[in-house]
Amino acid sequence: MSVALRHAILFFALAQPAVLAAQDTFQNVEYISGKNGFEHKEKGVLTVGSEDLVFADSKGHIIFVIKVASVTKVSNDAQVRDASFGSKMLLGSFAGSRKQEYVTVTSETDSTAEGIEFKVKEGTSPNIVAKIQFAVKKATGKPLKEATDTTKPADSK
Repeated sequence: MSVALRHAILFFALAQPAVLAAQDTFQNVEYISGKNGFEHKEKGVLTVGSEDLVFADSKGHIIFVIKVASVTKVSNDAQVRDASFGSKMLLGSFAGSRKQEYVTVTSETDSTAEGIEFKVKEGTSPNIVAKIQFAVKKATGKPLKEATDTTKPADSK
């Protein structure tokens, strides 16, 4: 095998892009509260990767990172807000209510615990929760603990 051929093979082997871990990116996410050291609301992009949850601004600057392995709970919530009085007066029956969806990520490390809340685009919260739960399961080898049901069965005494 000639030296030029070996160099060409080596070049193409090294020039191939590395296979990246699968990532899911969610646009139109707003950080609300809960992350230590971050007091202000911020709009951006949430990326769920195999090792990290990355919240970045719209220009791609990383605002903060949450290690997937530190996530202990993730949940979603939807709240319906009635239209304002002014909207109802102006638009009458056309003034609709707004549904807002939230995702809460609880994480724990050796030194702290955080409950980080994000406001997300309508209809995306169940998917974001599923993606984070899947990432945690892949990273830790076990699924997140389900919420404990505190209701007693009808036949218990």
